[in-house]
Amino acid sequence: MKSENMVKRSLLRIGIVVLFSTGTLACSSNKDASPKTTAAASQDTEVASPEMTTAAADASAVGLAAATKFLEPYLTMPTNIGITEPLNGSIKGKKVMFAECSAPNCKEIADNMAPGLKLLGAEFTRVPAGGTPEEFAAAYDTMIEKKPDVVVGAGINAGFISKQLDILEKMGIPVISQATGEEVSHGVDKELLSPGMWTKAGRAAAAYVTVNSGGEAHVLYLRETVFLFATPSFTGFQSSLAEFCPKCTVTELKVPVTDIGTKIPGQVVSAFQADSKLNYITNSYGAQAIGAVEALKEAGITNYKLFNQAGVAYNYNQLLTGDAIADMSVSPRLDGWALVDSAARAALGQDLSGVDDPNLPWIYFVTKDNIDWDPTKATFPGVTGLEDQFKKIWGVS
Repeated sequence: MKSENMVKRSLLRIGIVVLFSTGTLACSSNKDASPKTTAAASQDTEVASPEMTTAAADASAVGLAAATKFLEPYLTMPTNIGITEPLNGSIKGKKVMFAECSAPNCKEIADNMAPGLKLLGAEFTRVPAGGTPEEFAAAYDTMIEKKPDVVVGAGINAGFISKQLDILEKMGIPVISQATGEEVSHGVDKELLSPGMWTKAGRAAAAYVTVNSGGEAHVLYLRETVFLFATPSFTGFQSSLAEFCPKCTVTELKVPVTDIGTKIPGQVVSAFQADSKLNYITNSYGAQAIGAVEALKEAGITNYKLFNQAGVAYNYNQLLTGDAIADMSVSPRLDGWALVDSAARAALGQDLSGVDDPNLPWIYFVTKDNIDWDPTKATFPGVTGLEDQFKKIWGVS
């Protein structure tokens, strides 16, 4: 990736400058703000003594140092897919079905599953799964009727499809899942992007905001309410921001996937109008930001930075136009190819323990300085040489 060292040096320089600053970090909270605003530390109404001021500054410096250290590994482009065990057979002619939710991320995941399954000679069917629990269940009912060799889903909580998982288990059809927000055992053969990984992602996002803001972040967080991976991601962000930046604040705005591009932009504007301290926006996934920048511009609000998470092509274009400062990327390309890998192993009855979720390089920070692909034509690659590495362990060319 171009200018990768520049990105790393810039972020780390921010941390170093603030660490050695003698000024007090001014991160206060507006407790009456709506939506819900939380602060990591209680705010005293009495005038702080010099001792209190020094202690607060010390705590901020320690937190900033910790954030800078935690962030550093995610500023280097991954070079290894984290899977080494070869596929032990062919899945040519096998039928793989994917429950494609209505979030743009699901479409990009499916788009990236397609070439891998074609390479392996498998049949691939995308089943529209919408954005509500009822639509999720209906999509799985459709797949049960079609009797594929493997069922794959992304972002769909097992609680919404428990009946369908019972049926699939009795039919002997393996299920691969991704980003459900829960530790799954019953009815699911493999879970990628587990809750622990989303908690870590939330911590990385908090570290980025802390370092980028120099410890002065007041964050509007767009929290997804339907796809429950957003829960460990948000709690990881909230608790880690409390650790890294004790005086920073988080304002939580709960929004469902069905409001993307419609209600969310206006809600964002209202939140900024209600709380003038807000200076950052982040989200459960980048598609939630669709239309928000335009709405803020129309309202005359410009004093903020947009930092996306798990972005799609729209968000990478925001980096190029300067509408966003960074994306904590969870690559749809890695998502797609890793799901294909697990689906193939499941279809063959191969042990899936060799696909160790914590070993996969899910997180990387993308900025305008390190984009070296055209986001209008391709998704973020995720790993240098990703396709070639998967081809090698699959024994295909």
